[in-house]
Amino acid sequence: MGSTTPTASLPSASSPSLTLTLAHPDERPKTWSLTHPMWGPALSHSEYLAREHFMTTLPLAKDGGLTHWILTDTNSSSSENNQRPILSSCETLRKHAVAARYDPSSDRVILTEGISHGIGSVFTDPQYRGKGYANRMMQELGKRLRTWQVSDKKDRPESPPFTQQNGDKKDEKEEQTTLFSVLYSDIGKSFYAKNGWKAFPSAHVSFKPIKFSSSSPSSSPFPPNLSPISYHTLPPLCTLDTHHLLTQTLPTLARLHPHKTHVALLPDLDCLLWHLLREDFMTQHIFHRTPSVRGAIYNRPHPEQSASGQRIWAVWTRSYYRGLESESIEGNHMHILRFVMEGVEDLGDDESLRKVTEDPDTEKYLVEAFRAILAVAQREAAEWRVEDVQMWNPSPLVSRLIEKAEIEGGYEMVERDMDSIPSLMWYGAEGMEGGRTEDVEWVANEKYGWC
Repeated sequence: MGSTTPTASLPSASSPSLTLTLAHPDERPKTWSLTHPMWGPALSHSEYLAREHFMTTLPLAKDGGLTHWILTDTNSSSSENNQRPILSSCETLRKHAVAARYDPSSDRVILTEGISHGIGSVFTDPQYRGKGYANRMMQELGKRLRTWQVSDKKDRPESPPFTQQNGDKKDEKEEQTTLFSVLYSDIGKSFYAKNGWKAFPSAHVSFKPIKFSSSSPSSSPFPPNLSPISYHTLPPLCTLDTHHLLTQTLPTLARLHPHKTHVALLPDLDCLLWHLLREDFMTQHIFHRTPSVRGAIYNRPHPEQSASGQRIWAVWTRSYYRGLESESIEGNHMHILRFVMEGVEDLGDDESLRKVTEDPDTEKYLVEAFRAILAVAQREAAEWRVEDVQMWNPSPLVSRLIEKAEIEGGYEMVERDMDSIPSLMWYGAEGMEGGRTEDVEWVANEKYGWC
């Protein structure tokens, strides 16, 4: 399936006849068919094509949010027959993003909202590999995304209201800004780095699945202070989380590190739904049912202390790349998309850790909450046949909670060198120094950003 241009007649990767362009609707199934053996073994070929089409209908992908790209040869004779050679292909997903930087001249933080493009499904037909086509495509794509889908303010995703702190300013330009693009490399760090995407931290902690034991009559997977997260409970959590990131975390970091630009993909509802609805499609075809527990939320045990702002919660998703036809579940994982500690400012540094460890009651509460939430995740992982539960890039504070929680089955810290390497190309924004990706700090570099 796909293009059939004789390899002997292919142009070099530097040829001016090569162009990066949008895939026609009838070309998309061709690229999907090519990627099925690599990314879709858990589904049949027809199910995989149906899933890829389904993903184009999700809120994050609708109205041009998902773009299908191909590298092709404009001089190819097959182009005249509407059979363009697909030399390399990829997809980009538009996401809500933000950047914050301290302005010393005005003593305020400038917060710029805009978009980011997440790049995924980078693939070259095996018969065209080794000729540099993927490299050429990425060179062209990096430049193209700088202005791709820059549109009027009315087309921006809706964001929470911004409350000024210490004179900080939200940039309200009429035109939307493309702040950066991201990708998650499965071929190591060097290929994309040489094309402008800097590799960022790529560690995770892995926990083993644990089956739930109901031997005790009083045993329950959800004690009174712990409750499941479902579709109807998720929206207000996303709203509060995104608002805090915009109004507290990013401005605070910008002031603490005035020579850095702090950027983030916003963990809004559409972003999380993209993962959860993808999961629904997979589990419905594999298990003939869908999960009801999408995460867990922990409140302080005493009602008088359980107000909003003191909750700890996590949202997760299950991913399947190997299916269940064999006894092996290797390659199937549960990922914690986002972990939130309301009322605790975790800036990802040692100072955040110090503040918590100096307050024994708070530390004890956080450890209890983490242990309880993780136990639910481990039980869900066992029920849904995945290899492990993974949590990306835990901060020093979260690492401390993991260490003290005495998680059943233990845990393993993993440094990924080859797969799912978060990588970012910074395009710059008004009031922020140019295009130096080296000046950028990626905040909330968690699994929810993956695409």
